[in-house]
Amino acid sequence: MAIAAIDFGGGGVKIMVENPLHEMVPALDDRGQPVIPTAVFRSQESGEFLVGVEALQQGFVDSENLAFDFKRHLGVDDKLYFGKTASAEDVYVILLKQCVGFAERTAGEKITFWVATIPANSPDSAKRHLRKACERAGITLFPDSEVGTGMPSEPTAAAVAYGLSKNLADEKVLILIVDIGSTTTDCSLVEFCGREAQVLATEGIANLGGMDITRALQDLVLKKLKLPPAKSFDKWDGEARFEFFTRCDEGKLLLNSKRDVRIVAPVPGKPEKVQIFQNEFAATAYQPILQKVAAAMDKTINGVRGRKVSYNDIQYLVPVGGPCKAESIRLFLSEHTGIACKEHPDPGMAVVEGAARIAEALAAAKFGRRGKRVGFTRVRECIPHNIAIIAADIVNGAVVEWADVLIPKNLPAPDKKKTDYSTLYDHQTSIHFRFVQAPKDGAKPEECFVLGRITWHNLPLERVRTPRFEIIATFDSAAVVTIDVRDRVSGRSERVTLSTSAELKQNDTTGFGGESDAA
Repeated sequence: MAIAAIDFGGGGVKIMVENPLHEMVPALDDRGQPVIPTAVFRSQESGEFLVGVEALQQGFVDSENLAFDFKRHLGVDDKLYFGKTASAEDVYVILLKQCVGFAERTAGEKITFWVATIPANSPDSAKRHLRKACERAGITLFPDSEVGTGMPSEPTAAAVAYGLSKNLADEKVLILIVDIGSTTTDCSLVEFCGREAQVLATEGIANLGGMDITRALQDLVLKKLKLPPAKSFDKWDGEARFEFFTRCDEGKLLLNSKRDVRIVAPVPGKPEKVQIFQNEFAATAYQPILQKVAAAMDKTINGVRGRKVSYNDIQYLVPVGGPCKAESIRLFLSEHTGIACKEHPDPGMAVVEGAARIAEALAAAKFGRRGKRVGFTRVRECIPHNIAIIAADIVNGAVVEWADVLIPKNLPAPDKKKTDYSTLYDHQTSIHFRFVQAPKDGAKPEECFVLGRITWHNLPLERVRTPRFEIIATFDSAAVVTIDVRDRVSGRSERVTLSTSAELKQNDTTGFGGESDAA
């Protein structure tokens, strides 16, 4: 029986797998590389698929059949790829099947259980689609338990990797993880205490990462050529657009250490070479993006529930993710917080290394493995989004909705919250509860993702009283929420689990007499 961990990076997938010597080691692709580019190419002639480096190589020739940067669209049902025949989930399935082959080749046997990471602030729709993609690709995730979850957040995994590498499990320390990936950015404040890791607060930016820095460099090159910004160069063919992106991606890395670089823009009929200086690139590309990262760090620190935390209280500032290899990014983070950055040996591999340690802990708890020191006993997440209740009071066919926050963001798990509600009207016979994830503070009901619902008809006639409905929200260490609703008048009760794997539709605001009706 072998175990594995996988980090679904927007730019590259990384896998660590248990080898025959029971060591967690990187799985290598057919070229012997530990990072598989997050790219899938479909041949129009044969219908066959290529993944990773081979997909990117073919993308130079036929970029219209290349799926790239699709992590941003995970959780969206729309078919956006390969002539609008495949969704982001469909593309992930193709990629993951290949990754399973690389992992099992390294392990020398079939992988029994996996740990898969996801951005801390991903909506539950993205988590649900990722779970489904894993299932379709033959990946079985560890079930959630008291030790932790089979789908931890990326910064949580990075904190575990850093904490264990520095033997911090037995100390009481605060670690601020700033995870700048290819397409997403997450900040999490994690406390190590008594061999437990507890996420105290998290904040993220859904569509901001290294690829956006690359696109900022594209815009700078085009601006110097007095051409429209990158979003508007529709006259370029697919090969030219993809070639330009690749050259700017390479130039971005070179500008970390060089005073200037020259980038060729493949303008149709007249390729142009443009000189870009390090200081102007930092001012036009890095600074606007890093200001958003700084705001996310501040919101993380200010978002801790039940206690006041400042940057002075933090012992370790750890930047992870490929873009954080850039000295200019690390310098900015240090200047903003007043904390010297503590570097992971390989920032790009920190997330998958932490996921591997979590996989070892889950395996030790599930299978009773002995003689293997995993370094901690439990990893606990916090609630990454506000969980709200939207109640619809129904009288004589008229519907009146009201909303309230049931579980505030950043509440540490596990915990339990009890709330009481009443009907709005005397002698009301029906009520509909929807439990939703709010993607941001002040979100409108139509912007929320429905996680669960309960509808009751034929309520006993009763004048308005408070409290009437008792609602208890219980959430475990993996931040999975269970809701128990009880009507004190009739004694009727019902339970719903707000699971990321629930097959519920987004923006589901109708169907008050739906499948969860109670007789």
